[in-house]
Amino acid sequence: PAIAATYGIAVLIVVTPFRKRTRLNWKKLVASLIESSQSMLYVAPVIAASGVILSVLGTTGLGPKLASSLVTIADGNVLVLFLLAGVACYFVGAGVVMIVTYILLAVLVAPALQQVGVPLMVSHFFIFYMGLTMFITPPYAPAAFVASAISGASPYRTGFQAMRLGIVTFIVPFILVYNPALIMIGTPSEIILAAVTAIIGVVALSVGIEG
Repeated sequence: PAIAATYGIAVLIVVTPFRKRTRLNWKKLVASLIESSQSMLYVAPVIAASGVILSVLGTTGLGPKLASSLVTIADGNVLVLFLLAGVACYFVGAGVVMIVTYILLAVLVAPALQQVGVPLMVSHFFIFYMGLTMFITPPYAPAAFVASAISGASPYRTGFQAMRLGIVTFIVPFILVYNPALIMIGTPSEIILAAVTAIIGVVALSVGIEG
């Protein structure tokens, strides 16, 4: 991430002069530094809290224990392992902001998937997607409950409607595991086929659910 950020800043410095609207001057440079510093005020506490949680997990050894437990319970059945990992993602992520959820799952759940040979990128996409489902899945569905408070609708009805609208979020992680080409791991023909069939599948699923 640090290298990506460094390269990104370097590229911006090179390309911004080509357009008058994006050309940097001292006033814009100072304003951008102020804005980025203010943005960090929101991010830094979350990262600090994540650091404390990760230190506790590392000290207690909970991360490796949970990963090995999931693999043991699955007893070699990959689908069962993924279902257990999905359930773990829901409960671990409950009540935590997405950044912390992802960091926790990366420590607690991703190693279990890697133990059965799932590529690193796929395992992290899996936990990220499954972590997102927590926000729209009752009984704990904070995004849906906030929406229901605004609309005046029933919280649980809103939650189940959110699950219907977000049905792809529950399916894509499992597709990724069995077809990594969807995240560009594979030959060009496999990647193109995966992209085309995924688009058709998502459209068909959306039309079928919404009528």
